[in-house]
Amino acid sequence: MATQTEHHWTVEQAREHLEGLGFLVADQPQGLRRKHADLRVSCERNEYVVEASQRLPNGRWLALHEAVDGAGYRAIDRELRPLFAERIRESERQLTSTPAPEAAIRVGWFAAEADDDYVLACVEACLLGTRSVPMPESAAAAEIDCYGFAYSELSRCTDLDAAVLSNESGARLVLNPYGRAVEHVRQSSLYAAFAAYDAVVDPLREVEAGHALMVGPDFVGPRDGRAQWAYLAQKYGRPLATAC
Repeated sequence: MATQTEHHWTVEQAREHLEGLGFLVADQPQGLRRKHADLRVSCERNEYVVEASQRLPNGRWLALHEAVDGAGYRAIDRELRPLFAERIRESERQLTSTPAPEAAIRVGWFAAEADDDYVLACVEACLLGTRSVPMPESAAAAEIDCYGFAYSELSRCTDLDAAVLSNESGARLVLNPYGRAVEHVRQSSLYAAFAAYDAVVDPLREVEAGHALMVGPDFVGPRDGRAQWAYLAQKYGRPLATAC
């Protein structure tokens, strides 16, 4: 179990990043019966509530990475997803329990120690259900990202407007494409601040630009691989490879 020290470390990393971007950051008063989000963040245009999830030590992640390396996405989902899926859901619960104006943007903050990009890649894949899928007919790239190919935690956590993934060298903002306030987040100063550093993951715009595919919220089949391929072939009007 993560310690209070690890949680404090994540809160302070979030504070440092946000203050570095010019935001006003204050501690969020805590409720007597239920924990609220950690930080209240503001600027001239918007107000935000931020919940900082406890970090996971690198050693534990790397050991699991070695255990599932080469075993395929299903093994990764089975072994790694439980470690962070509940943290994502708990972040949403704490954010929604925090008193805030209706227009306040709710942000979950997930941090990796040092520069462990693998940890952040795993969290992002869990948030968005991302898989790199083969596109053999494409001359531009052998593979393309497909959001929602696996189960996306953000499709369940629709009140989590955005997530920030950070380590000691930087951070990126992930917009919830299933969220309640997509356009509101896009117009926010937080989105603009991260976009200035080319550090925004906006799945819907990636799909619109032809840089990614997406299994959308209208998908009703089992996520067994074959059903997603059939959905994508129908949606995009072209046959796709079925290897994954």
